[in-house]
Amino acid sequence: MEQVEIRDGSRSAVFRSPIPFTGDRLWVALEADGLRAEHDVYVFGQDVNGLAAFFQDLADSWRGWGDVKVWNSIEHDLRIEARSDAGRHCLLNVVVRDGPIPTLNARVDDISVDAGEDLASLARSFAAWTQR
Repeated sequence: MEQVEIRDGSRSAVFRSPIPFTGDRLWVALEADGLRAEHDVYVFGQDVNGLAAFFQDLADSWRGWGDVKVWNSIEHDLRIEARSDAGRHCLLNVVVRDGPIPTLNARVDDISVDAGEDLASLARSFAAWTQR
């Protein structure tokens, strides 16, 4: 799998990496209501594995959770925040920035993924993407 896309209406986040994945960068594109941002994110292999594990944890917790769950890339230029609305949906906020004092700071909020099979499918997609 070359990429993973999360889409909810006009809001989306696309994650793509070179084939084969070399373990040093991935490309992220965000879109929402007039926003279009793209950024190469520096990662290590364990970052990408952690990203797959993050989505698997969300899928395993499909009945809901209390606090916001967060995943950050090693240099914090990609951040994913997940909230639950009591087992119906997972609401994702995806943020890309280009460093500690960012000139790029783009964010797409409330990308909704249905809890249950849609969230499990997304977790499987991230797992397959990271195992290439």
